[in-house]
Amino acid sequence: MNKNINFLVFGRFPTERAYGVHVVSNAKSFQKYGNVKIIYPSTNNSKTINIDPKEYFSNSEGIIFEQIDFYDITKNILFKLSPNFLKQFLWLLFTYLFGKKVSRIIPNKNNEINWSTSSVLLYSASRDKQQLIFELHGRARKVQSYFLKKLYKKNYYKKIFISTSEFGTHDLDSRGIKNNLFFMPNGVDTNLFKSEYKNELNEDKLSLGYVGQLHTYGIEKGITFSLSALEEALEELKNTPESKKVYKNITFTIVGGTKKEHEQLKNFKNFNLVFFTNTNQENVAEILKSIDIGLVPYPKEEHIAKYSSSLKLFEYISSGLAVIASDVKANKVFDENIGIEYFEAENFESLKSKYKYFANKENSKSLYDLIKLNEAYRDKLSWDLRTEKILKKLQ
Repeated sequence: MNKNINFLVFGRFPTERAYGVHVVSNAKSFQKYGNVKIIYPSTNNSKTINIDPKEYFSNSEGIIFEQIDFYDITKNILFKLSPNFLKQFLWLLFTYLFGKKVSRIIPNKNNEINWSTSSVLLYSASRDKQQLIFELHGRARKVQSYFLKKLYKKNYYKKIFISTSEFGTHDLDSRGIKNNLFFMPNGVDTNLFKSEYKNELNEDKLSLGYVGQLHTYGIEKGITFSLSALEEALEELKNTPESKKVYKNITFTIVGGTKKEHEQLKNFKNFNLVFFTNTNQENVAEILKSIDIGLVPYPKEEHIAKYSSSLKLFEYISSGLAVIASDVKANKVFDENIGIEYFEAENFESLKSKYKYFANKENSKSLYDLIKLNEAYRDKLSWDLRTEKILKKLQ
């Protein structure tokens, strides 16, 4: 019997946020195993992107996008004026109600596989003869944890629980979810994010880059810190004998964020800044072909440092970039044989020293060696390989 894989989303869709790329990339990797559908609610608030998902996610051929007519609570004036705790309650309530509506659409058969990152949505949308895949992204809060336990205890045809972080896996285990629990970091579309063969690096130009949102839930993800460290590193090198060895043309490309955020990042004089607002994955993959070093400068903030699984990190590696990353646990999920240089998170001098080293043309071989390590490692990170592992565990 052919499988039907239903990706359940409650939130704006399509979206510029990482969960949109994550859902579509995951869905794409399930296509060879059955019919794939992404189910999401209609929205009409001020942030709604009024573009057909097939057009917005141009690498989504064959995926069925099914929008379900549903009341958008976020546009309600009472919701907007409510304190945060009440907003959270209403959001979870409407998540549950949306799931109930979805449950009447999906047949209660064992060839139906329901996937979601929301335990509330997965619980209310799923029935006993179906198969379930739950993915924890971040940390399970109280209500999410409550519904996770209900999912765990209720009998379904089959079910597995996945966390994209080690801390999330330990967290779920401590809450009593012990069987069918697996740690699996995110993946990458290796057919899209391809390594441009670099026989040698440009002797006059060094290109660095950052891809992704500049803030998460109001927390800056380290971009101002990174640019300031590069500015100071290059300024200090000017007054040393090393100055003649520094690349003449250094560029830092930022892909993501808003024009307003970009305006706040223009006061740097020792390198060129190039900005792109949020764009589709095809454009990101093309931009990365011209970059030598990708930055993942995550701060020590608990949610980011412990419970995230950075899509950009996987995209850098698959594209054959060398990587400079903070040494938070979320960034250290690979084997030792990987092309990443770690600096101490939030340590300005530590990051400056990395910049000074790689800004020196005499260290280009070290940079090239990191690139070659990532080119050799990339195939281990594909969404297809990750999905194959998930379905084997679901058997």
